[in-house]
Amino acid sequence: MSGLRPCILLVVGLALVLSACGGSKEATAPARVISPAEAAAPLLLTTRYISEQVGGTGSPEAARTVLGFWRDIQFSNFPSAYLRLTPGFRRRTTYRTFVNAFSRALQLFGVLPRVQSSEADADRATVYLLLQRGSRPSPEDPPQAFNLERVDGQWRISTDPRNVLGKPPVARGDDASG
Repeated sequence: MSGLRPCILLVVGLALVLSACGGSKEATAPARVISPAEAAAPLLLTTRYISEQVGGTGSPEAARTVLGFWRDIQFSNFPSAYLRLTPGFRRRTTYRTFVNAFSRALQLFGVLPRVQSSEADADRATVYLLLQRGSRPSPEDPPQAFNLERVDGQWRISTDPRNVLGKPPVARGDDASG
């Protein structure tokens, strides 16, 4: 009988807890407190967010390429991110150098890029971003621009605006992409 006593106490205890939870319909959940770790967590891109951002831009596919690159870096999908670069950019930067540099710079991509605008002609585009650091847009969100070139019908990134690779930029048109 002594082994049954703890089981009975457990069942009675659970019954009391469950009956207290079922109270009135007016009961509301307490406000959720965000921990400092959650507040400092990176703002990760989703495919839905990317689709929402590129819809009203002058060059949606160029903007999609930039945001796809950003997401690839956030999720350490370096092979995909590297392939979003122009062939000329890849010739100047080995895959190993790219991975080493961007692995060390992941915190730079922990912000939420918002597409401000994009401009394009037949072969070149620029995508202008505001880098949202908090949970909401702010007038203090810093700007950034990515330059792209069309290669075989696809937009490819031709610059390193955050200078993650630590290399001097190549003037637009000097990047022999072919």
